[in-house]
Amino acid sequence: MLYPQGATMFRLLTSFVRLFSLEHHDRAAFYTSPVLKNQAIFVLYRVLAAGVWGSFNVWSLLNALLNQNWLWFARLTHWTMILLTAHLVFSAVLAWKHLCEKKHNKKPVPQDTAQDDNMSSSRELKTSEDNGSKLTCCNKTSWVLFNLASASSFCVTSLYVTLIATPRHFVGVMEHIINSVIVVVDIVVNGIPVKVHHFVYPSLVGTAYAVFSMIYWALGGLGKNGETFLYPPLKYEKEHRARTLCFIAVCLVFVLPLLQALCCALRHLRSRLIVGLAPNVGILQFSPEKEANNQCSYMHV
Repeated sequence: MLYPQGATMFRLLTSFVRLFSLEHHDRAAFYTSPVLKNQAIFVLYRVLAAGVWGSFNVWSLLNALLNQNWLWFARLTHWTMILLTAHLVFSAVLAWKHLCEKKHNKKPVPQDTAQDDNMSSSRELKTSEDNGSKLTCCNKTSWVLFNLASASSFCVTSLYVTLIATPRHFVGVMEHIINSVIVVVDIVVNGIPVKVHHFVYPSLVGTAYAVFSMIYWALGGLGKNGETFLYPPLKYEKEHRARTLCFIAVCLVFVLPLLQALCCALRHLRSRLIVGLAPNVGILQFSPEKEANNQCSYMHV
């Protein structure tokens, strides 16, 4: 009687673990663009995006510290800003490193040494090809940061605009609108795989923030204008507690998976648009094989 139950629990546990799996056959997807012919343009985009968004993030943090605005660290908006900055900076470093290595490897080899090194180069090339399908720690870190930042940024934008207010000043627009614009552009340009079941990663961020907000409230933390909550939907007083917990559950179970599906939809839209645009836009390229490899995929249990 215990064996079938144990087997069922093992299968459920295995399925849950597979939600976090980071398996892909192509390392290049994490530091090249499948839609740009010249990868130097992609690296330039990576560096500019990381520089601009990172600079704004640093300015926002320093401004908060100078004004002793410790509430900056308690805002979900700023949590996701930090995650997006980490993703953009780390991805820029990977793309830059790959471009530099590629240019270094293209240096001309003297004729007198070319033949001598032919056999060793062939062996190195074969080894490189054999290991090309194995993701490195850097590849997986880039993928995790991308998963954490993408749907989380969409979540901040959608919840803030629909439940709190419409940003009207520069800082508000940057924090709650431009963050999602950057994510949209990134999904369209990069080759990092998008998987529906990776909604578990932004869900970890949501769960961590929910727990943090509960602890913050229990310790008597106050909001921006002295309220007893960080955001209006997060009220933990007895009369609001049930509604707040339901709101958190809906966000974790329904909203974040839908936003992860939106990331997949954007990747599919990219594939459809590139077919028509590539022949007419010189910097773009369409590769059916690369597009097929970078399509949104689903976990098979």
